[in-house]
Amino acid sequence: MFREANQLGLPPFEQAEAAHYLETFEGNLSSADAAVRAFVAVAEQRRAVGDDRGAIDALGSVLVRVFWGELSDDVRRDASELVRGLNVPPDDPLRLSFLGAVDPVRNGAMSSSSSGRSRQQESLTRWMHFTWGMRAQWSGRTS
Repeated sequence: MFREANQLGLPPFEQAEAAHYLETFEGNLSSADAAVRAFVAVAEQRRAVGDDRGAIDALGSVLVRVFWGELSDDVRRDASELVRGLNVPPDDPLRLSFLGAVDPVRNGAMSSSSSGRSRQQESLTRWMHFTWGMRAQWSGRTS
């Protein structure tokens, strides 16, 4: 069904989503690069028309794949640059989650560099550091 839908010509977000689900259902999840690039392209289109919230929401659709998938340095860098450039609050949970998942090492300092944080933000920061550590631990394992 997803393959047929993609052949009909879907809008960019729906096409990226269909390709992502098709990979998932076929068990072809060797690399997350293609899926993440497709969603980054959608996010860039949304940003270009001034919909920064829509851009970060589009990337949220592929967040689990970003967290567990293998990404090239180019994809990590491009996705991080896009998200850092979006006009969303610096402490937005989706923004922090995506940055932490896509490149925990290079983006890790971002959460600890802000000052005057609330108790809720401090809890989020501790949770993000935990998940970044888990991601770093698992990304070093081989099958």
